[in-house]
Parts: sequence; C-alpha cells; structure tokens
Amino acid sequence: MLPGAVLASWLLCVSTSTLYLYFCPFTKVEESFNLQAVHDHIYYGYNLSQFDHIEFPGPLPRTFIGSLIVGYTSMPISLLFAHIPKLYTQYAARLMLMMLVMLSYLHFLSSVKKLYGSAVAVWSCLLLSSQFHFLFYASRTLPNTFALIFALLAVSCWLRSWHRGFVFSAGFAIIVFRCELLLLFGLMLLISLIYGRLNVWRLLFWIVAAGSISLGSTLLIDSYYWQQLVWPEAWAFYFNAVLNKSSEWGTSPFFWYFYSALPRAMGMSLAIVPLGMVLDRRCLVMAAPSFGFLFLYSFLPHKELRFILYVVPVLNVAAARACSVVWNNKYKSLLMGLMTLAVVGHLLVNVLMTSFLLKLSYHNYPGGRALQYLNSLPNPNKELTVHIDIYAAQTGVSRFLHEHKGWRYDKSEDMVKVKKEISSYDYLLIGTPDEPEIDTIVQQYSLTHNAVHSVLCYKSIHLTKEYPFIDVNLAPCIWLFKLRH
Repeated sequence: MLPGAVLASWLLCVSTSTLYLYFCPFTKVEESFNLQAVHDHIYYGYNLSQFDHIEFPGPLPRTFIGSLIVGYTSMPISLLFAHIPKLYTQYAARLMLMMLVMLSYLHFLSSVKKLYGSAVAVWSCLLLSSQFHFLFYASRTLPNTFALIFALLAVSCWLRSWHRGFVFSAGFAIIVFRCELLLLFGLMLLISLIYGRLNVWRLLFWIVAAGSISLGSTLLIDSYYWQQLVWPEAWAFYFNAVLNKSSEWGTSPFFWYFYSALPRAMGMSLAIVPLGMVLDRRCLVMAAPSFGFLFLYSFLPHKELRFILYVVPVLNVAAARACSVVWNNKYKSLLMGLMTLAVVGHLLVNVLMTSFLLKLSYHNYPGGRALQYLNSLPNPNKELTVHIDIYAAQTGVSRFLHEHKGWRYDKSEDMVKVKKEISSYDYLLIGTPDEPEIDTIVQQYSLTHNAVHSVLCYKSIHLTKEYPFIDVNLAPCIWLFKLRH
C-alpha cells in the first residue's frame, strides 16, 4: 500500500497530463496511424473494409495491438454517449491511454518507494509534474507511448529484482512496439548478470517463453488486420536501422540526445542527476543503462525526443534522491539552506519552461482546429465534400473529426487530380506553412472559392515583460475556402 503523500503526488502528475490533453486534444502525423486505428476499432469493430489503413497504409505496417487495447476499453463510452461529438470520444480514448501509462508509472513508483523510500517517490512525482514532455506524450497515440506502458513495468520489475516480470514486460515492449528498447533492457539485464542476480538457464527459459508469447501475439493479431503474414516491428527495424530510411525525415548530430533532447525533456532537473548518483551508488547503477541506451541509440542518425521518453522517469529518481537528501538537511548549515532554495527554485524554472511549451503546443495543431471550426458552422446541406490537403491532415485532422455522416472528407494527395476537380469540393482546407506562399495560394483558390476562415499557428518566439516572459508569434497557416455559388 502506497502512502497518501505518494498517491497525492501521483495524482498531481495525472492532473497535469489531463490538463495537457484538454488544451491539446488534436494529434499530428506521427500519431495518425494509431489514432485512426483506435477510431476504427470503436466505430467499425471487425469491418476491416472501413479501416483507414486499407486506403492509407503508410510507408510500413504498424502493430494494431496498442490501438486495439485502447479502442475496446474506450468503446463503452461511445456506446453510452452515442450522440456526443466524436471529438469527445477522442478525448476519452486518449484519456484511457494516459491512465494506462500512469498506472504503469504508479507501479514504477511503488518500486522506487520500496528501494529508496516514500520521500524519493514523492520527489520523483514533483519533478515529473514540473517537466513537460513525458506527461504531454502520455496521452498521445505514438508507438513510443504504447511501449512506455510495458517499459515502465519492466523497469519497475528490474528495480525489485523480479526478473521474470522484467523479461516478459521488456520482451513484449521490444517485439511488439519498439525494437530499440533491446538496447536499454539488454544493458539492464547485463548489470543483473554482472551482479550475479540471475540464473542463466532460468533466464533463457523466460526469454524463450516471453519471445514466443510476444511474437505469437503480434503475428496473430497484426496479420489479421493487415490481411497478410506480418511482424510489424521487424519491418520497422529493417526500414529504420538496416535501410536507414528514417534519415529521410531528418538527421541530428551524434550527441543531440545529450545536449538537446534530454535537457528539454527534464528541464533543470537534469543538472541534479549527477549529485544523486554521487550521494547514492544505487542511483549510479540504476542510471547507467539509461545513459548507455542514449549513447548506443545515438548511432542512428534520425533522432526525436519521443524516442528517449523511457529514461526520463529513471533519471528523475536519481535527481529525486538528491532533492530528498538536500530537503531533509535544509536546516543543518547555510550551504544546505542555499541548496534547498536551488532545489525549490529549479522546480519553478521547470514550470516556467513547461508553461511556454504548452502555449507553443496549443498553436501547433491548426488542421484540427480548422476542421473543428468547419464542423461547428450551421449548414443545412447534409451532403458536402471537403478536401483536406496534406498539411492539414498532418496537423490535427483525424477520423474523430468526421462529424457529419453525409459529408465526404477527401484526403487525396494527387494534387493534379484535385486541381482538375477543384470546383466539385464544397470546402477546402489548405495549408500555407511558408509565409511567402500565402498570397499566391489564396489567390489561386479564390478563383473558385471564397476564403472564409484562417487558423493561426506558431511561427517564431519573442521575449515579453509578462509571465511566462516568452511569447509566440503567430501567422495564418490553414485556410478554409467555401465554394462560390
């Protein structure tokens, strides 16, 4: 049973993540496959002919297991409230995913409490709630988020030295969701072997069992949904690591995770991590696989912050250990008093950074906001055709925003065909992410349609004299055009 202070601090994390979901309900292209799949599980069940991936399969197959879990656990809400806007069902589905992540994090906290005490568990929650990215991504339908559920369970089991649970949770996360986690969990397993905590033959039996169950699950379920024998994560490994196709989405310097991604994910708390490892050797042992994972994963040129979310709660424990020691000795000397002020002050700096990042993110989904606006317009015509261009589709549009059954929402990427049939669309959602193109694009589509609305999005930042002292410059980047009659 966890103490009330730990549960209260965990609820603070849940509330913070829910706040992020409320202000940023829409999703981007990286989340699109799983979000569309969640929608299709809820509204189409086993009618695969209606599923989005049949028409838009994407560059490589992805697993349906995560979306299947979230879709069917969210389905009762759509059945109970059949007449509510579908966007609210999207809120519910993302909230369900967030709770699965946070329940897994609660299990992780119980292991932290057992190993380091309640104070460190509480401080871990305080640090996490002051940071932005982990709790922001906790409700987003990314493959990394689904993997995070099982990754947290695996780390929790590893901290408890419950190696059977570790192998099964880690194996499922690796084989089904994110193969790069083999680096992180392989290093954890190596440490356990070095410290003599494992029976090798028993370990091999667990690995074979976990691998068979995980591989069997993904082959059975995903082959059904893709209508061919497929292991999606093996395709992802071949695509990203062997062919290095992920580099087409951009590359970053080798140490980018260390000097850019990790500081943004952890804020000022990262500076306290070394102190925790010095004060408690167990923190050094615990954090070593995370730093090893970051180093090894840096060899892949394409880098994104979401790829390393798994190490944030682990490294937070080291920082929390330092915060706990400083706080418990705050009255013992002037130095400790000053360090206490630094510990509390760094949380305030984190919150300041988080406030700015939330404001930035709020303006980062113009496609979703544009289609939401269109759905809210009174329109007696029950049969309309809406064209959604690539930029709008990648910045927030999903099937959860297809509110009107009689409307046809077209996401065709064949712009030659679209331009030939432009007068057949009642509405157009057109993106203008590059400012110099705005006048040209507006004039181009104004030959057949009237521009009736525009959505602003983030362009740059500037300093201000008011909290949070940094503001964003906005400019139109999605235009809604209506057919002239």
